[in-house]
Amino acid sequence: MEPFYREFGDLLRRARQAKGVSQAAIAPSVGLSRTSVANIERGRQRMSIHLLMDFARALDVEPCTLLPAVQIEPDPTRTPGLLEFSPGEQEQFLTIQRRARKEMVDGEA
Repeated sequence: MEPFYREFGDLLRRARQAKGVSQAAIAPSVGLSRTSVANIERGRQRMSIHLLMDFARALDVEPCTLLPAVQIEPDPTRTPGLLEFSPGEQEQFLTIQRRARKEMVDGEA
């Protein structure tokens, strides 16, 4: 779960900076201290879902722009024929599949 919060924090920071708003300026808009905003942006502090809406409103962005892309982990039991290979070979295949998905997502950005 930690990578989710780090990526969310990065997206939040970028959106805030793109609007030219400081942490201190946005904090009262969402009912937090500047320190809490900083901790959220660093992925060190979890937050309730309602804060996603508050941040989106304060930054005038769609909430989905602050959410990290969904990372679906490949399931060997759902890949035809994969279970016929050794665990090491399965992991090599899944690594290649993860890289390909990442390249597809990055290429769409």
